[in-house]
Amino acid sequence: MKALVLERLAPIEDGPLEYRSFDDPVVEPDQVLLKVSACGVCHSNLHLIEGDLKVYGMPPALPIIPGHEVVGVVAGLGQNVKDVKIGQRGRGLGHLEGLREMRVLPERRREPLSGEGGDRRTRERRVRGVPKGSARLCLSGP
Repeated sequence: MKALVLERLAPIEDGPLEYRSFDDPVVEPDQVLLKVSACGVCHSNLHLIEGDLKVYGMPPALPIIPGHEVVGVVAGLGQNVKDVKIGQRGRGLGHLEGLREMRVLPERRREPLSGEGGDRRTRERRVRGVPKGSARLCLSGP
């Protein structure tokens, strides 16, 4: 698996991210493996990369893999996961670790992707309520 790793805090123009290879993640019994198709890198990630958030303790340590709000396809399931299927599209929400080819996430309650039903305000409240350092898996389909 490959990922973009932040080794040092620096302006993005100075190239502080390095493309590296890692072992594929191991899926625990209550986890889902998401093969990442795309990852959102918002302005808070840019602040993290450039060191603007250091005064708030972010990142807590280096090296770190930035990025969050990944979307992709379920590629693996832990033995206790029952309501998710291989090949199902999903979105993983978390604070870091998104700029990678594969992301392991805890199985959480099913939640529709944008444009696939559900109330937008309800989804936004759930996302805001995700505790720091945790992640959530949102899946498409019934």
